[in-house]
Amino acid sequence: MKKILFLLVVVVLFLPSCKSWLVQPSDVGKTFGISVPRKVPIYKEPSLKAEKFYLKEPGVFVTEDAVCEGNTSWWGNCILIITEMPEKGFLKVKFDSGKVGYVNFSFFFPKYSYLITDEIAAVSGETVRSRIARYLKENKEGQEKVMMALKKREETIKTAPWPEDIKELVFYRELKIGLTKEQVMLSQNPPDRPAFKGRRMKKVAETVTEKGMIEKWTLDDVITKKNKLFYFLDDKLTRWEVLTK
Repeated sequence: MKKILFLLVVVVLFLPSCKSWLVQPSDVGKTFGISVPRKVPIYKEPSLKAEKFYLKEPGVFVTEDAVCEGNTSWWGNCILIITEMPEKGFLKVKFDSGKVGYVNFSFFFPKYSYLITDEIAAVSGETVRSRIARYLKENKEGQEKVMMALKKREETIKTAPWPEDIKELVFYRELKIGLTKEQVMLSQNPPDRPAFKGRRMKKVAETVTEKGMIEKWTLDDVITKKNKLFYFLDDKLTRWEVLTK
């Protein structure tokens, strides 16, 4: 009896100190939105070693249960305590599509990393579902703009008065000394990610020399995390550099 009382005292004292590591019953049955699908893996079983998948676009899920790795529940599926290893905990989730999976607890601690709650959405007068619906609409509109821009690029290259070997270089986004600035832009500055302004080529320096006008242009690619530098002499490419951030 004394041992039981001792354990109860330890639990009472311990819980306040780890309250930030608790998944409370209020987290179960709650609606969340995933706004950045490629950042949140969904596991088919509650284990980091299990097969996983990613959403193809923003989506909404409801948490159904809190479990530990290996599908074991603590305290009647109500409270999951992860004292030092939050990666050992999972929330079982069900998407609006009906698909079921497990999201690692690390995405809920710190609270809701890459996830949207109704409380967060309410700041802009939205709900989780209305926020995700807006993202889906914006994504669709963005994809349509990309397709139109890519078709325009292809037509521009096709009808340009350039030799066929130059057209092929530009179309496949390759570089060659002697290309004009327009050719380099069509080659290296494709309109496939219009949302990222940093992807656009821009002039950063120019100098007048005895040989002619020397220009330096840069292309900061936020996707590949590489920075490309282009050097032109009187509109002709003389060299380029690729720097890793």
